[in-house]
Amino acid sequence: MPSATAPATPEEAALAAFAELTDAEQQQQVATLSAELEEQLLAPPGQEPDPAIVKAYRQVAADITRLARAEQPELSFGRTGGHVRAEDSTLGGLWFGSLITAPLAVTIGLDASQDTAADKPDTASRESSEGKGSSSITVKGALDHVTVDWTMASAFDDVKGTVKIKASMDPCPDANGMFRASITSTMAGEGAASTSTATTVDVVGLIDDNANLLGYDSTARTQAARGTTPIADVTTKTTHAGGELTLATAGANEAQAGTAEEGSQWSTLGMINQAVFADQIIRQTMAAIEKGRCVRLTATPTPANTKGVQPSSPFSIDAKPRSLVDGQPTGGTVTATLSGGSSVNPAGTPVPADAQFAYVAPDEENQTASVALEARSIRGVGKAAVGFDTAVIHGWVIGETVGPYHYEAVSCSSAAGPWKIVYELRNMAPVTGGGTIKVTFPSVPTDGGAAVGGSGTEKGELKVPGGGVRFGGPVQATLTPNGSQYTMTLTSTGVATGYGGGKQASKEMVPSTSTLAVRPATSSCQ
Repeated sequence: MPSATAPATPEEAALAAFAELTDAEQQQQVATLSAELEEQLLAPPGQEPDPAIVKAYRQVAADITRLARAEQPELSFGRTGGHVRAEDSTLGGLWFGSLITAPLAVTIGLDASQDTAADKPDTASRESSEGKGSSSITVKGALDHVTVDWTMASAFDDVKGTVKIKASMDPCPDANGMFRASITSTMAGEGAASTSTATTVDVVGLIDDNANLLGYDSTARTQAARGTTPIADVTTKTTHAGGELTLATAGANEAQAGTAEEGSQWSTLGMINQAVFADQIIRQTMAAIEKGRCVRLTATPTPANTKGVQPSSPFSIDAKPRSLVDGQPTGGTVTATLSGGSSVNPAGTPVPADAQFAYVAPDEENQTASVALEARSIRGVGKAAVGFDTAVIHGWVIGETVGPYHYEAVSCSSAAGPWKIVYELRNMAPVTGGGTIKVTFPSVPTDGGAAVGGSGTEKGELKVPGGGVRFGGPVQATLTPNGSQYTMTLTSTGVATGYGGGKQASKEMVPSTSTLAVRPATSSCQ
């Protein structure tokens, strides 16, 4: 946003004026300016370009703009507010396509690397086409560093156009609270239209000890050439502090073959790109930081079991934020917020990290509560939550349908068993006449939390019209801890005997495995 005081430089005034335009006016200004300046590159000074070349160039630019729009039909210009809505025939030059594409590259890069560990970089690519245009995107990197290479191209008659975007981002703040990004957008007309334009925007952002944005600096270099002759080479700089644009400056045109007026025109277009690119980088990076991209907050309750606890049970919660980039303690603070009963102390007050909180469970049975924790520091934001309940456990149950089979099981002592399990075919009438198979285990111990197995027996019968199948033999169970629940795996290896029409035949069963989740029961154990 423009400064609250009067602009001190022509560049600040230009940005302030642009920010005051409506969405449609912003779009029209960028489209018109990019088209006019790029078309000036299609012919020597003082000469009008060939109308056929202009038409082909516009068609190529429209194709590339459509490719960008296909990735995200309604892409906001960010702080400046504009949206791409116009008909393709009015969409300016190749520069306008890059204005859509570069901010979107930031989104693609941050999203693709969100769940990639800092020490395990990955690569993803995709290609697409729209009309005569083609698009190719490659994302490389990890949580702490990501690059995006995006090329779009199209051709019409004797004109070929290409837009290349290269983005490099270090979105997680370092130990000084700084994060960085750079985007280079290169546009080239080939064949009958020989042009080249480029802008590189470098951004450095800074957050404070509470993970709030202090400000950012951006530098942009804008270049343009007619054929191989440089006509514009201008560097612009902006500074933002406290959410306000505090400084915007532009250097002189360094291109020897270009005029001051040409430099000023390209500088204006470059500064608009700079504002859009920098704003998207800052907004999206800060959103990723706020979601917890850069900090892992480990919340450890003591006692460890938080389910089915006695009413008013006391707990302590240790909260330790660590950088996901280098594993170091982040410092800063941690704040606890309680949803439900009974109490957390301190509540809603930032506590220096590493932090400890005292929690007291709800004072009545069958109640739930959750303590949400948020760490904030110069390294970013970390989030975690610990859930509690005072559910009265009357046993442990399985109740699950897998295909046509429905399983029911109960253990009245603990998740370790002994279990009595019954399963039956359902929803298959009139093919089946029903029936049950019972599986009994004397015990399946948890052995201190390790996954262990136990042997039991399987016996039962499933009926079909005119016959059926009897089952009998051993069954193996493996019980695996899964948080506060368990996963039970049943493997049957008995004998199946089929009968019907006065005949019967037996066959060893092919080992079959069923995996079932075991959970606490809050109703009476039957």
